[in-house]
Amino acid sequence: MERLGGFLDQVPNGPQCALEIRNPRWLTAKHFAFVAQHRLTPVLLQGYWMPPVWETYEEHQDVLNEAGTVITRLHGPDREGIEEQTGKRWDRLVVQRDDELKAIARMTGQLLDAGVNVYVNVNNHYEGSAPLTIERFRTVAEQGIGQAEGS
Repeated sequence: MERLGGFLDQVPNGPQCALEIRNPRWLTAKHFAFVAQHRLTPVLLQGYWMPPVWETYEEHQDVLNEAGTVITRLHGPDREGIEEQTGKRWDRLVVQRDDELKAIARMTGQLLDAGVNVYVNVNNHYEGSAPLTIERFRTVAEQGIGQAEGS
């Protein structure tokens, strides 16, 4: 953090910088305080060795609800495994992560309610086809918003 902080202190004002980590042991209050101190956009990664993003959000929502922007990246747990399942064709879903999408949509809605800009980045490795996952996520999110509003 000290070395990265020194580097960030030298970065000129301009485009917003984001920080994605891929070590679950670093998802601490100290990490999120560092991100806030350096006005970085926090990136939450769903997949690989990381805990579910909604669990990270629940644990650190006080800081994340104060962030101007949060990015969520949906990668999935196993790149090589899903590439084998798809045959490296990305035009169909080979895994459907319905419960995850619902939890991520709820988290996204809570962030939006707190006034945070949210970007959800979807990788083909998440379910097998990023465009199809995006459509599924949009549907799940819209249903969640409708339920919250009482429709």
